[in-house]
Amino acid sequence: MHARIALVTLFHIANDIRLVKEADALSAAGYDVDVFAAKYLPWAEAGDEVVSRGKQWRVHFVYYDRNQHPALFWYSRFRRKLSSILWCRLKNIVPIFVRQLLMERALDRVLPEMLSLVTGHGAHLYIGHGAQSLPIVVRAAWRHRALAGFDAEDFNAGMKHDGAPLNCEDELIDFVVKSYIRRIQHVTAASPGVAEALRLTYSGVEALPILNVFPLRERPDSEPRSNANGPLRLYWFSQTIGRDRGLEEAVRACGILPAHSVELHLRGNWTPGYENVFRDLWSKHVGARAKLFVHDILPPDQMIQDAAKYDVGLALEVPISENRRICMRDLSTNKVFTYLLAGLAVAASGLEERLSTIYDGAGFSYETGNAESLAAGLHTWVVDRPALQSARAISWRLGEEKYNWEREKEKLLESVQRALSA
Repeated sequence: MHARIALVTLFHIANDIRLVKEADALSAAGYDVDVFAAKYLPWAEAGDEVVSRGKQWRVHFVYYDRNQHPALFWYSRFRRKLSSILWCRLKNIVPIFVRQLLMERALDRVLPEMLSLVTGHGAHLYIGHGAQSLPIVVRAAWRHRALAGFDAEDFNAGMKHDGAPLNCEDELIDFVVKSYIRRIQHVTAASPGVAEALRLTYSGVEALPILNVFPLRERPDSEPRSNANGPLRLYWFSQTIGRDRGLEEAVRACGILPAHSVELHLRGNWTPGYENVFRDLWSKHVGARAKLFVHDILPPDQMIQDAAKYDVGLALEVPISENRRICMRDLSTNKVFTYLLAGLAVAASGLEERLSTIYDGAGFSYETGNAESLAAGLHTWVVDRPALQSARAISWRLGEEKYNWEREKEKLLESVQRALSA
């Protein structure tokens, strides 16, 4: 009988493609896999359907959509708000079991419901994605005398913006991770920097870095090529288009470059109020000198094929927190790995020597906030298309030979096997 593995997230599976890749790899290796997730955003449900269709693993949801499940929507909202207030005020004076009870209800709106759902399914290994899942996988593992695992996609203790005061929610997340991380037998991280931060912050915790790269089957059949002339097509994507993403310096760079030499393509949903701010900035710095295109979100398995239509991928991280600085030092974000697999040249914020050192000339890095430096790097490719194609060829080769899920998933499978054997 194959070992049973449960993967747990408190978000939509369409918003956690790393979990989906993990489920695919484990089920293909012969494990019996169950995925537990939440459904609460109507616009994300179509994505859930797409990424779960035809899979070998099973998926179970906690539903709390406002329109279809209003009772749990409003009850969970009230419960979390009240629990947060009580936890913040009473955490240092109530008994530990009361603090634990309040913590679980303050941590996520449907953590109790998810805990009940997960513990109702026996498994040999429970792996949580996101700090909110830690109490669930540890308690489920304890109940079924199983193992608990955790995948750190971010360094949660470093998510707070620089200069922001430590608030109660920060203390809550820190309390949760400190309470549970040493009860985990299988720990992975999305980059070497995150793994090192976990080791230094929670002494003795050793996480295996597994890069958040993507399957080769999602790339185009052949290496894409750039036009010999015409505007340079710049591409940036995210779930949300908003502040502190480096987009402002991309706009200023477009205004510096020769007229009609570039196009800026964005893919994502505007954060409330930001679209007007961005378009005003575009009008001020760029106007009719370049074209701006804003595209809707695509299903995850179409993102790399779509990215290959463009020339340059923008990885515009802003060092507003320790977690962001880790991303910049590692150059290991979803964006960079998408661009490499799609065969795009890469323009990344950070120290100039880093991109050449790590990715062998697939692009360039520039000083964060320095739009002139970004524009200078892009201008090289505007006037020298063979240099652009050379960078794209290096990117394509790196995606094929090194930065793909077929290579990284082997480390995951070995780690899971070691944990289960132990």
